[in-house]
Amino acid sequence: MKKRILLAGIITCFTLIAAGCSSSKNEPATKDVDLSEVYTKITENSNLSEDMSEISESELTSLYGIDMDEVKQYAGSITMVSTSSDEIIMLEATDSNAAADLKEKVDNRYEAKLNEMRDYLPDEYEKINACSVYSEGNYVAMFISDDSATMTEIFTEAIGK
Repeated sequence: MKKRILLAGIITCFTLIAAGCSSSKNEPATKDVDLSEVYTKITENSNLSEDMSEISESELTSLYGIDMDEVKQYAGSITMVSTSSDEIIMLEATDSNAAADLKEKVDNRYEAKLNEMRDYLPDEYEKINACSVYSEGNYVAMFISDDSATMTEIFTEAIGK
């Protein structure tokens, strides 16, 4: 009888140890977000200049250096006027490695815009300087606008943060 209890105890201990060492992650499931819908909500609730044009895949490649194989979905727009720095970009990466790469490329774009406007248009420089690149999970975003706080709030609410 004592051997059976001891054996049951040993089996229970091994079971608990195995369960504790399993590779199951306790990460919350990523919320499915349609970035086109988020973009629409941003345009409805923000004061965007009328000269904004939706960003194309070719612009993502040429302006950001982004490899589209790393992008699950994206939405955004950019101003077509050289005296304005307004730019909106939201990206969902295919995985965490791609997200890190996209964050780096958006950071580089942010720094390039900042440097471009530093001496050229000081007011636009201040606008850019007040903004930042946002990253959460597989999502990366940059909102350069007078309404960047509102845009960031809409975006973070949509992705559940």
